[in-house]
Amino acid sequence: DKIGRKTMFLSGTIGVGITMVPYLWSITTGNWALIFLFGIINYAFFYSMVNASWPSFFAEMFPGRLRVSGLALGTQIGFAISGVIGPVLSTALAGADLKGWVGPSMVALGFMVFAGIAALTAKETGKYTLKELDEVHQSEQENAAVAAATVGA
Repeated sequence: DKIGRKTMFLSGTIGVGITMVPYLWSITTGNWALIFLFGIINYAFFYSMVNASWPSFFAEMFPGRLRVSGLALGTQIGFAISGVIGPVLSTALAGADLKGWVGPSMVALGFMVFAGIAALTAKETGKYTLKELDEVHQSEQENAAVAAATVGA
């Protein structure tokens, strides 16, 4: 909460993308120490940053009346697309012996860039309460209509 959801998500996304390269390389070398080192850095640190921040970061992109539907549709469609494209493309680029690490690394970096650009377009909502988020996401006309309806009530 002190750092912000957007900052945490972006930091984790960049970290995962960058550390995925040496992690995949270390797998092809068969060096267990490097596999564990880069695996821990990548998954236990950076991926955990992303996993800890995305539920609130994504949910807060929607006003209250759309929050659950927007979060569910957005994440599930995104997971379905990336869950198909990522593994299929990475497997195809790894070569017949599945030892190539550069192609899958580029796929990971591509997903990192895509997620990073998308996150940069989002508003940082960590400083707002859930009630205030509706005002952040509504246009000035919608805020005026809500204020008028509240005064009349």
